Amino acid sequence: MRIEAVTATGRSTPVERGESFERWSRILVARHPNLAGFVASPSVALFRVEIVRFFHVERFQEVREWRPGD
Repeated sequence: MRIEAVTATGRSTPVERGESFERWSRILVARHPNLAGFVASPSVALFRVEIVRFFHVERFQEVREWRPGD
């Protein structure tokens, strides 16, 4: 019964191909090198997520909500 989970919810917008996409791709691959081939695929899309709130759940019943900026 020591299970916990955190869920982040928010709004996403696609990162357009070009300079911004290349910058975020480099950051992602620097942290996760095994994704280099995947990220380089022309069919891959990157999204920027603006987090609106977090939910922290413990023992399947105790739920806490946190909104950045509150």
